[in-house]
Amino acid sequence: IIQVRRLFEFVKSSLDVSSPIELLLMKRYALDRIRLLIRTCDVSALAAGAEGVVLPDAAGSEATVKLKVDTECLAAAANSIASLGVSRLSVGWRGNGLHDALDEDIREHGLGPPRRCIGGKVAGAAPGMFDSPYGVAHWGGYFFVSDSGNNRVQVFDRGTLGYAYEISNKGPSGVDIQSPAGVTTTSQGVVIAEYSRDSLSVVHPACGALLRHSLQYPERMAGVAPFCGPVGCIARHGRLAVTDSCNHRVRVFQETGELLFDFGHKGEGPGEFNSPEGVAIAEDGSMVVCDRQNNRIQVFDCAGVYLRTVGVGVLDSPLAVVVDAQGRLYVCDCGNDSVKVFTSQGEVLYDSSGEYDFVQPAGIALDENGILYVCSDHSVHIF
Repeated sequence: IIQVRRLFEFVKSSLDVSSPIELLLMKRYALDRIRLLIRTCDVSALAAGAEGVVLPDAAGSEATVKLKVDTECLAAAANSIASLGVSRLSVGWRGNGLHDALDEDIREHGLGPPRRCIGGKVAGAAPGMFDSPYGVAHWGGYFFVSDSGNNRVQVFDRGTLGYAYEISNKGPSGVDIQSPAGVTTTSQGVVIAEYSRDSLSVVHPACGALLRHSLQYPERMAGVAPFCGPVGCIARHGRLAVTDSCNHRVRVFQETGELLFDFGHKGEGPGEFNSPEGVAIAEDGSMVVCDRQNNRIQVFDCAGVYLRTVGVGVLDSPLAVVVDAQGRLYVCDCGNDSVKVFTSQGEVLYDSSGEYDFVQPAGIALDENGILYVCSDHSVHIF
């Protein structure tokens, strides 16, 4: 019924807000939520009407918004739909969230309406609180957040957004995690980049138990030089890419742990890095790397061959990046306290500055439903 009420909001002619929610945020929520979440709605329910809808305010709590609904407009919409001989109305142009959005949607609506903020502005160690969260990944019904300052990875339910458990020496698995940075999920389990240990760990996604040692302490792997400050990691198409930050390179493995190749070295030229951090793999297999101290994004093909540079003169210390189904880049622009969205060729579509209160955003992820997760300061924002 909430979905049907949001359809009412989409076709109504006026909105009467009698709550502390800012009008601008309310309008965006009312007009955009339908596009983000609804694929189909029962046309027969259009006759029901709506007197109030519970929506989140900017602080993540709830407030009741009273709607002034134009019943004649709704009746006309219902009759028009009925005349087509259909019983359900498809509203699917944003049905898969940001993956389905057009470039003009991103320009106009940005990241979409905020759904929830977990954590707070102050660091904390209790469940659901963070101290400098860095990476986000999802698997099945869970999403994982590397809580760097608390030496743990917290796990949350994707449906309820409630706390599930933590991966740490205090958690059910007793796995000791140190300075977790990037986190990703593979067919082998959850991979965690431990910056201070110069290693990767692989744990079970359902309980956090340590599964494999083949990616842990890679100096023990024959013929493989050790990491020095692994930060970003991403798994896709059977590959695992890891930024080896202090060695100024990217390492590419099979998901099972075999090293395929390295690319990059310290420098400022094309294909060179100065402390690379975030990394993403696009649908076509190309790799996108945050070249942090060179203040740019670099794009490489699936073999690590340089293709192009994005964000020169725009970015300041980019820390994380994710790529949607259309090849757009969502970048945590840490030095500018913003998230920026670029086309695959580098055109800026959106800059969150002045709209969302991000503080040194450091981690970003986009799930298969087009839901965006942003780590900022001591919280995780979900759109």
